[in-house]
Amino acid sequence: MKIIFYQTEGRIGGAEMSMLDVLAEIRRARPDWPLFVVLGAEGPIRGEIEAMGVGCEVVALPGRASRLGDAGAIRSFDRLATLGKMIAAAPATLGYVAKLRRVFDRLRPDLIQTNGMKAHVLAARGARSGTPILWHVHDYISSRSIMSILLNKEARRRAARGGLIVITESRSVAADAERALGKAGGVLIRAIHNAVDVDRFSPGTEESRVQAAASLDRAAGFGPAPEGTVRVGLIATYAIWKGHEVFLEAASMLDFSRPIRLYIIGGPIYRSTGSQHTVEALRDRIDVLGLRDRVGLTGHIADPAAAILGVDVVVHASVRPEPFGRVIVEGMACGKAVIVSVPADDWKTIDSPRRDLEPDSGGIEPKVSASGATELFRHAIDALGVPAGDPSALAKAIDRLASDHELRTKLANEGRRAAIDRFDRRKLAEKWLPVYDPRGSSVP
Repeated sequence: MKIIFYQTEGRIGGAEMSMLDVLAEIRRARPDWPLFVVLGAEGPIRGEIEAMGVGCEVVALPGRASRLGDAGAIRSFDRLATLGKMIAAAPATLGYVAKLRRVFDRLRPDLIQTNGMKAHVLAARGARSGTPILWHVHDYISSRSIMSILLNKEARRRAARGGLIVITESRSVAADAERALGKAGGVLIRAIHNAVDVDRFSPGTEESRVQAAASLDRAAGFGPAPEGTVRVGLIATYAIWKGHEVFLEAASMLDFSRPIRLYIIGGPIYRSTGSQHTVEALRDRIDVLGLRDRVGLTGHIADPAAAILGVDVVVHASVRPEPFGRVIVEGMACGKAVIVSVPADDWKTIDSPRRDLEPDSGGIEPKVSASGATELFRHAIDALGVPAGDPSALAKAIDRLASDHELRTKLANEGRRAAIDRFDRRKLAEKWLPVYDPRGSSVP
């Protein structure tokens, strides 16, 4: 089974980490399978891929096409502007598709697996009609006004000619994909949760935690911390919907009579215009709220495990439904207290008994949540949930954890246990192999 993985980004975000995890575990379980990655841009992910012994080639996406994206196109004016940019970039995009097709023809894969909305469309266009394609979907298709139309069209075309599999990272995204691609008959849609390396993302030692905290302080421009300081980190890319403004509003409401430090850990990684905050905008907001000595911007930290190790509380603050929420699982695996923002529909029932944590839970029909993040934790057992977009609720949760060491410890221990039970990367192969090869899918 020769599999070609294709994505347009060379940088490493959550979706890219997911691809690396799948690559690593399939390579471990099936070392005889030829795996290869085609990227649309140079970047640090190439080194990670080649370190596994997996071949990699860059087929550079032209600048105009690389900057296209409809993630921020919510208003009609924005959608029209994005559509205009797509039309202007059409000649360059068509030329790129032809180049991509020549690469696929040369590599002759049994299956092409794509990562990212643009990659789904480009590979569907570039692959020959008889080549099966697998879309690894990391976002809600219906939330993308223009991409949803393009993906629906390509899904119908590929289902009829070469076969299409859609794997999503949560049941919530799978339900959305079924709605968005409903007219594309014959498309297999299945949810497989992402996973993490629980050896890499682990509680570490006291010494490693102290060193990681000191490293965060340096990156954020803080001096030595008072004894007993509780460190709280929002760990996310600068995507508009990741909740940076909510986090900062919540920070302005905190009780600073106890030593608390807050960090925004991450940076801008996308090439699409209008989809993310700038460093300058976040700094201005921090200044307006009078938080310059309270909140630090660390910038991108290459090792997310080290970043998480340096904080006591991990905050997930997304203001729209989260397809998965990788940082939630990473925080749990590192033995940290985690706060998870969930949509209003999920918040209404979040603290009710939940038996639907796995799709195959004893024949019980799983409840589909409004957000994939809700599938990952049990409220007040292995993480704390808060209503999304509510700075006051987030501030109360942070204050509660900052003042209650026993609760932080309980959540940390239960979270670590849940991460090992449900999100250990070593279990990925047994879930993915039947998708690739239904006839010979046992894991050695």
